[in-house]
Amino acid sequence: MSGIGGLDPSVLLGFYQSQLLGSPSALAAQRAQQQQFAASQNKGATAADNPPWNTPNKNNAAQDAKVLGTTNFLDTSKVPLSPGATSDSKMEQD
Repeated sequence: MSGIGGLDPSVLLGFYQSQLLGSPSALAAQRAQQQQFAASQNKGATAADNPPWNTPNKNNAAQDAKVLGTTNFLDTSKVPLSPGATSDSKMEQD
């Protein structure tokens, strides 16, 4: 693959990556990322943790029944049976 003026693009890419990795801000960012990774590794599950299936359910049975019994999600009482069956002000304007 030939680049600009016979210079291989991988040479430029390698140069810029080496410059980026040596900058103080990149080193500080890498150090902070390593510290976050180390901190996340220390937070593991223990025998004292309460699993979600053992958490008491705070739902109300009456509320659950009301939600599950809902059947009228859409109000179809005002929908015309066929298009053009009713006069619409927007349609009249067109």
